[in-house]
Amino acid sequence: MPPSSFAKTRSLSIVGTTLISLSLFSVPATQAAIIGVSDAGSWATGSNTLSNLGFNMVSVPNSPQAEFGDVSALNSPLGNLSFSRSVNKRVVPTSWISWSHGYTGEVYFTQAISDPTPFSTLTITLPAGIGAFDFYAQPNLFGVYSISAAASNGSIITQSINGVGGAQYFGFYSDDPSEFLTSIIISAQPQANGFAIGELRLANPIPTPALLPGLIGLGLGIWRKRKGR
Repeated sequence: MPPSSFAKTRSLSIVGTTLISLSLFSVPATQAAIIGVSDAGSWATGSNTLSNLGFNMVSVPNSPQAEFGDVSALNSPLGNLSFSRSVNKRVVPTSWISWSHGYTGEVYFTQAISDPTPFSTLTITLPAGIGAFDFYAQPNLFGVYSISAAASNGSIITQSINGVGGAQYFGFYSDDPSEFLTSIIISAQPQANGFAIGELRLANPIPTPALLPGLIGLGLGIWRKRKGR
């Protein structure tokens, strides 16, 4: 697929700095055991968020496809991930100008389509037996747009993300070693004209007691944040 005229191939000099607003969502105790997290909590440290909870996060290797090649699946040490429609391989900063936190490397772009209303939705089907999955996402166009990610049980994270250097973290995990992540649905508002995802990682489940130190840290971080208000 040739580079889209909407992709991040324009000069950054025309874009001003925009404040990113983040939201942290967690699943009520009455729901299933899949929980969603973002970088909004003071306990989180970027891409190590789920690692802080005890998961041994394994990076999904780069696709062998050439830059601008279409990708329908990715291989990983824990099994294959598949996409509901092909994504286009881009590379930061050559064919995808900006990302965040100094990352340079491979991302996967899916553009909005009309059927008949423009929309941007991508489903990632995960390998069997996965207990945690995380990634970064960024809208295609320069500006702030909403991107949501939902786990198969309905747990959802929604963030307002800047298309200029604002890629943000999404993570999902199970606090029940008998319940697994099966798929993640990512969607962006139509005005973003698509989005890219990158830095995909996953992990096998870990026994519930092993999660306790991380969960306690999460609770303390939120409590301290509220206490300081």
